[in-house]
Amino acid sequence: MSSLALGRAPDHRRWHLQRAQVSLRRQGLNADQVHRAVVLYGQGWSCQRLGERFGCSAETMRQELRRPGVQLRAPWERGPP
Repeated sequence: MSSLALGRAPDHRRWHLQRAQVSLRRQGLNADQVHRAVVLYGQGWSCQRLGERFGCSAETMRQELRRPGVQLRAPWERGPP
């Protein structure tokens, strides 16, 4: 049974968790961050370096870069000099 069927919306659960001072996971990057990451990736930044810059994992960066259609480099390839 889903949380909505039980009458508990996700925002309601989030409010209770925040009230109890529970640390919540980040919910991905916003549009401005994704745009900046795409630009930096095009300049040769690695997913690892981007993840460190934006406070997430390299895998999250790969997923975020794929959404707007960025063709990812192979691990042994480097970006432009």
